Amino acid sequence: MAAGDIFSNMAQTVTNPATITIQPAASVSVMINYISTDSANTQLWGNHAGLLSYAMFQNDGNGAGTSVVLNWQNNNNMKLFLTNSDYILVLPSAGAVKFSYSGIEL
Repeated sequence: MAAGDIFSNMAQTVTNPATITIQPAASVSVMINYISTDSANTQLWGNHAGLLSYAMFQNDGNGAGTSVVLNWQNNNNMKLFLTNSDYILVLPSAGAVKFSYSGIEL
């Protein structure tokens, strides 16, 4: 990959308890600017240098900022920077979910 290349997956399905890991290769940095899912059962978790994952809380639409659940309403427009040691996991809390993301290599 090179700077300016697209970093995306537009049609991934994952079933609980499996997860999707969005992690660039070593020495690669990317910016994710779009994340979407078809289910309110989808959570976004962060991971730093292999430490235990943590829930990434999003604004829940009421300004509370306490919703860990992804949905199409409040997570499309973002600037999330990822590296090989700072990356995200997508976790369905129940059943199967479809998930997509798009970004660019920096």
